[in-house]
Amino acid sequence: MSKPKVVKVGGSSVATIERIKKVVSIIKSDPDRRVVVDSAPGKGHGKDHKITDLLYAYDSFQHEGKPYKGELGEVIKRFREIAKAFSVALPEGWDRDLYAAEGDFLVSRGEYLMARILAGALGFAFIDASEVIRFAENGEFDMEATRKNASRIKAAAEGGVVIPGFYGSLPDGSVKVFGRNSSDVSGAIIAAIVGASCYEIWSDQDGLCMADPRIVKNPRIIDQLSYEESHELAYMGAQMLHHDAVHPCQDAGIPIHIRNTFNLEHEGTRIVSRKTNSLALSPVVTGIAGRKGFTTISFAKRGMHKEKGFLHGVTEVLYKKFDVSIEHMPTGMDTMSVIISDDQLKGKIRKIVAALAIDCKVESAKVEESELALIAVVGLGMRERVGVLRRIAEALEDANVSVHTINQGGSEVTIVIGVKSADYQKAMQALYAEFAEE
Repeated sequence: MSKPKVVKVGGSSVATIERIKKVVSIIKSDPDRRVVVDSAPGKGHGKDHKITDLLYAYDSFQHEGKPYKGELGEVIKRFREIAKAFSVALPEGWDRDLYAAEGDFLVSRGEYLMARILAGALGFAFIDASEVIRFAENGEFDMEATRKNASRIKAAAEGGVVIPGFYGSLPDGSVKVFGRNSSDVSGAIIAAIVGASCYEIWSDQDGLCMADPRIVKNPRIIDQLSYEESHELAYMGAQMLHHDAVHPCQDAGIPIHIRNTFNLEHEGTRIVSRKTNSLALSPVVTGIAGRKGFTTISFAKRGMHKEKGFLHGVTEVLYKKFDVSIEHMPTGMDTMSVIISDDQLKGKIRKIVAALAIDCKVESAKVEESELALIAVVGLGMRERVGVLRRIAEALEDANVSVHTINQGGSEVTIVIGVKSADYQKAMQALYAEFAEE
């Protein structure tokens, strides 16, 4: 039998009964689509909510005392309607058991119940993700332990199998989730361990956009890009793909194909190990992505560049004392800046500055809190292209955007520019206009 395709269906694709029928039709149209990984139903009709949002809200009610607004009632009602439409019997007492559930187990039930329904609608087997996706004691995903379950999935795939996305289990058997919007990651892991011929991601978009459609009107769809390019864009906030979903497929050499459930005529975006176009025929810039919400801590110390171990001391303070990772680190002779995402710094900034003064003998420090946005300009072989930095600088200058930092480092595919958060949208639009027509 041929290698299976692994199909991941997004929340928008299973949000309503009619959409689920379309997904079932798509899967059945290709006999190689024999492994399905699902998300929980997303927002369907006007007053609907994402199922996972409702489950998180109920968990917050249980543990934080937030008001209860009937969240579980909506969850139960929607799943009863969907299960009835496909004549699928859900496990006995599933609705009652939701009220007693909590934590990761509770919030994973959207994927679990949707997978049970999809399996019944397709006539496929069902395997609970907690039986095949493994985490280590420290909560980190364990690929080695997960790979041991590949034979079970491969055997089930001969007749078709559905596995819930988003979660797995710890060594004690308790459910552990990857994090929000991470069913892509589950699908990529399963594609890797079964040796899939392709990993398909089905959602409500035609593919990866060259820029954020919330900022740039009708951006071009990228037809093809490399693993390296897709990872950089996804990490910097590009919609449609979780950055941790790239590496499992890259390591196994499995192409990723992003498609639109509701526009089958569009070929979507293909992520491959080597693009079919030569470097000379490829566009200079494949995509542009960015994020706001970064803080810059700049400090000075005379003779810093001569002091052995200074950089190590800075990272020791940040990593070991405050569990903070650095996004970028521009340096000068006697100055250094660390750029850190705001979500890591809550309540820590003053303590970090004080620790740097004591441990690293920093003489002065300046904090620009939540004022920086980072934009990644991504293109394969960018280091070999003459004039790219000039074009970036001129496009931003024409848009009256000041560049606070620029970093290419050792990357062959990415140039990262730091601008004021207030200029983020204007900068994104200017860069897209400069490179989109190539």
